Amino acid sequence: MEKIYISHNCESITTKEAFEKFIRCKKIKNLSPETLRTYECDFSYFCNFYPSKNLCADIKKETIYGFIEYLRNNTKANPTTIYSYMTHIRAILYYFMEEGYTKKFAIEMPKK
Repeated sequence: MEKIYISHNCESITTKEAFEKFIRCKKIKNLSPETLRTYECDFSYFCNFYPSKNLCADIKKETIYGFIEYLRNNTKANPTTIYSYMTHIRAILYYFMEEGYTKKFAIEMPKK
């Protein structure tokens, strides 16, 4: 039997498409519905800053710095809440990096 190779252009995947793949992966791993909702909620905050139609390939360390500043200046989130958001966003973005949707970089967490 011949192998079938499926290729996708990682350079052109949007954050929305990548996030849908992330959620699918987490559903397959049988994460609780509450955990999935938390990822979706926190990702929606990220999309308020970095629209979901934008490409994953364009996410850089500076994007994350900007997102943290956005949370501090445009939401009523306290430092502990921002840290919590970033924990989930970091997990999502590391998935994007592992899948090759964005280049790898270290994500520094803000202080609580």
